[in-house]
Amino acid sequence: MNQDFDLAVESSGQPYLNFELDLRRDAQVDPSQAERLRKLAASHRDRVARLLAQVVLDWASPKGTDFKAALDYLDYIPNRFKRTAIGYPPPIGVEAHLTEQFGDRVAELLALRLVKQAGWAHWKIAAITLYLKAHRLFTTTSALLRFAIETDEAHWRELALEAIHEIHDPELDEKLAFEIARARIRGRTVPAEVRSLRG
Repeated sequence: MNQDFDLAVESSGQPYLNFELDLRRDAQVDPSQAERLRKLAASHRDRVARLLAQVVLDWASPKGTDFKAALDYLDYIPNRFKRTAIGYPPPIGVEAHLTEQFGDRVAELLALRLVKQAGWAHWKIAAITLYLKAHRLFTTTSALLRFAIETDEAHWRELALEAIHEIHDPELDEKLAFEIARARIRGRTVPAEVRSLRG
């Protein structure tokens, strides 16, 4: 499990989803693996890794039902709007539905998927950042920071930064410093808008 967790932390797209599924299966059948995840969720230096560990644990809790329902909804809703004049789901409407149905219970899952899953349409990124902005969980800040650094789309970065501003995370400077250092180790340029978040 150690290797799968480390690989999940560093991967994205379909490889990430495969690692996440393996971790979920391991945690459900082996109490020692679940305990290890609890320790990682509490103390890993990388806050996105903490988020990953917590989400994997939450899949086996009552939240798992909400997780599946939210993901099913996000997969289904584009088909409903395909033949309409707009052609895609309105992000504000998607955010409102997620909030009405789930409150903030799927925020950590969707923050993690925002930074880990590739190929999302604009409406989905806008809807999820609006949802995270509405619920202001400190646990989602690092995922939003990482997304803001890694996305090549200036508008998506702006949406993520707006959500971060609304969260008012008291540990923002510490989390930002970690994400900037991580990006530089990987040879990634940190956009000026992200660096300017430092208080």
